[in-house]
Amino acid sequence: MNITAVRPINDGEDVRLLQESIHLLVRPECQFKSKWITQHRWVVVPRIEHIDHEEARLISLAARNFGHESCVAVRNEDLANVPACYHVPTTIQGIWEFSDICTLLGFFSFVLMPRDRSFAVLTSSAGDYYLIGGDTNFVEEAVGTSIATARKDFEQYANNHEIREIGTMLLKMARRYYELSQEA
Repeated sequence: MNITAVRPINDGEDVRLLQESIHLLVRPECQFKSKWITQHRWVVVPRIEHIDHEEARLISLAARNFGHESCVAVRNEDLANVPACYHVPTTIQGIWEFSDICTLLGFFSFVLMPRDRSFAVLTSSAGDYYLIGGDTNFVEEAVGTSIATARKDFEQYANNHEIREIGTMLLKMARRYYELSQEA
């Protein structure tokens, strides 16, 4: 893996503030907080496994169309020898490199978001899913289809998961986000 676009954030105060900021929207177990979703009227769509090249293109396009030339990636778990935060350009290469960092040596949980937290991509350390949250227009652009179709695709993936218990957990998670989106 050749990382050229994504850069670690080394300013200690900036890292501290970014880590504090994700605690408002993310639970440690790689889930968005219900309160954040409903207060900000977010829609959250689970996506299959990890960000592939086409999904990197879609997320890049959506972020740029919503006025964000860059984002930050904030680690959502304690890991030795892995920087806590990164500066991520919202280019295809930047998003693709972010995905590579998340899967380097296993699956790591990070929150990719603009500093205004108007949307977020939350990767799972389990590697079975990642989440895209934000307003409906952003999420539809970032997933490249309607919310309904994206949810059906994920439910099909979960229903057919090779490990039944994991599939059941994924379905439960997906339904939680559907219900929270209805409340928002």
